[in-house]
Amino acid sequence: KKALFIGVAALVFVDFYTPVTEATPVRLAPVYEIPAADAASAREAFAILDIPWNAGWPLMHQTLHGIPTMQGYVGRKYGTPLIGRIPFEPDRLALQKAILARHQVKYIVIQKKALAYTPAGKADLERYEAGLRRIAEAYASVYERMYEDEDAALYRVYS
Repeated sequence: KKALFIGVAALVFVDFYTPVTEATPVRLAPVYEIPAADAASAREAFAILDIPWNAGWPLMHQTLHGIPTMQGYVGRKYGTPLIGRIPFEPDRLALQKAILARHQVKYIVIQKKALAYTPAGKADLERYEAGLRRIAEAYASVYERMYEDEDAALYRVYS
């Protein structure tokens, strides 16, 4: 029995062992520095809305800044989550702002460059990123712009 136990334990170890210790370097993008500093001194918790929310990037960023994000994956939904109940149409952003403030979503981060998009070609990528830049400009008409660079923009929903 001891030999069998040691053999199974050895097989488990060999199965999970990897000699590769390198990992993809990940750093907190500058757009998240203001919310991260705010979270460190805030008296109440708040969340962030990331646009677009594809491929799990907001969840990876959350591991770095530690602020709750509206995006996520769950195995079973019992109702429509908040992200599914807020309007995203440019003419309804004022309503969106009221809903986000009521639910303590304090910041919106818009990624203006593709993070995990696999376009069919360069023209497709350019259209996608142009759309993200148009979204960022639409949000600037309703929300207070706190930060912007060529990669991303940060908007504050409430003070």
